[in-house]
Amino acid sequence: MDIATYQNGEGQVVEVRGELTNAEDPERVVTAVERVLATAAPPLVKVNVRHVPIVDLEGIAALVKARKAVLGSGARFRLIDGQPRVRNRLAVTGLLHLLEDGA
Repeated sequence: MDIATYQNGEGQVVEVRGELTNAEDPERVVTAVERVLATAAPPLVKVNVRHVPIVDLEGIAALVKARKAVLGSGARFRLIDGQPRVRNRLAVTGLLHLLEDGA
């Protein structure tokens, strides 16, 4: 899994490429989000999962933990560009709306 961070017009983007699974250490996403929060203090953090073909329960837990860190900092969180397989997994768990709503 590769992770890149960059600024866009609304805030910061954390872009994830590759499987978001236990085998790929999904906590790295949380670390990247925390680093963005510490250095940029953005009003919005987007986690882009366009290039994530699969997510497991550990990956979902990392996304929820990242959201919690963002909201705890006073910023908004939004998951964007999920592939159908990833969106379906999140929908089955009841977390899709929570992660995409921009709260």
